[in-house]
Amino acid sequence: MTIQLNGKQQVIAEGIQTVEALLESLGVKAKGIAVEVNGEILSLDQLGSAQLRENDQVEVIQFVGGG
Repeated sequence: MTIQLNGKQQVIAEGIQTVEALLESLGVKAKGIAVEVNGEILSLDQLGSAQLRENDQVEVIQFVGGG
């Protein structure tokens, strides 16, 4: 399946069907991030049930602290 991930076209493995599985495949922990799919911001408890579809636009934003 092909999606747009952070503005870039990306082919993801067939077994990756949820946003949570996508994050795991990328090595991204759900803590300290925001995820938007097709313009809708998802809450952390939605990540496991949010199904990915062909041509979805996914934005993953990681918060970074510093001083």
